Amino acid sequence: MVEGHRPQEIANRLGLNVKTVSTYKARLREKLGCASDMELFRMAIDRGIISPSPSSD
Repeated sequence: MVEGHRPQEIANRLGLNVKTVSTYKARLREKLGCASDMELFRMAIDRGIISPSPSSD
């Protein structure tokens, strides 16, 4: 997800249904109190789970 993969791509890679991937993402956002995907990504960056992508300057 954070690498820019669409839910269908993630589902295919993990052998899951695309609805399952969307449900997992929604539950994760709910449990962490994130209102949007962008807020979820920002939280992951702030906690060091992922690194911010380098700027294209």
